[in-house]
Amino acid sequence: MLAFIGRLILMLVALSAIRSAIRFAQNFFSSGPGPVARRSGPYPLRKGATLLKQDPVCGAYVSGDASLKRIVRGEVIHFCSPECRDQYHAG
Repeated sequence: MLAFIGRLILMLVALSAIRSAIRFAQNFFSSGPGPVARRSGPYPLRKGATLLKQDPVCGAYVSGDASLKRIVRGEVIHFCSPECRDQYHAG
C-alpha cells in the first residue's frame, strides 16, 4: 500500500512538472511583442501600455496619450501642460 501511495505522489509530481513546462513554453512563444508593438530593449510592451514622453520645457514625463501635442518641423513634441507648451513657443 505504501508503494502505491509513493507511485501516486510521484505521478502527480511528474504531471505537475509537465504541465508547468507546457505553460512556460506557451508563454515563451506567445507573449512576445506583436508586429505592431515591436521595440528594442529587454522588456516587451504589454497590451494597452503607452510609452512616457518627456516634456522639453520642464522635464516632466507624461503619457503619450495624455500629453498635449504639437508638431514642430515634422516632429511631434509632447507637453505636460498648456503653460509648458506656451513657454516652448515663446522660447
